[in-house]
Amino acid sequence: MADGVVLTRRESERGVHDWAQRPVGPGAASAVREYVGYEEWTGDGFARREVARCGTALILAFGDALDVHDGEVGPQPRRLGAFVVGNQSYASVTEVAGHQIGVQVELTATGALVLLGDVEGYTDAVVPLDEALGRRGTRLVERLAEASS
Repeated sequence: MADGVVLTRRESERGVHDWAQRPVGPGAASAVREYVGYEEWTGDGFARREVARCGTALILAFGDALDVHDGEVGPQPRRLGAFVVGNQSYASVTEVAGHQIGVQVELTATGALVLLGDVEGYTDAVVPLDEALGRRGTRLVERLAEASS
């Protein structure tokens, strides 16, 4: 595909999931490991197990919010749009409904440190983007939502 972009589509009884992956350019390689654009349409919605993960990621979502559970079974889920997720030592559950659209940015250790400072507080945590980055995070999501492509 042009410019190294890889497009993938999955369709099932639960909905349609599209994502686009592109190699990280040399200017961002010290801060970003990978970024993936995604769009997902669901029928009645569903719960999805998110595997334990290593690393810090920005979920820059501007579609319908997700219900994010703390672990697989936990207290009432939090409804989140854009957020930061750190190292996760256990699986968790997200509930998806409606239209999801956004960009997932997997940060390098250096990128996480420069952007967020001490990342220890993000271990086994999901932090709303506005709490992590303040107005900068909110504006970034707004600008992505306004972009034509």
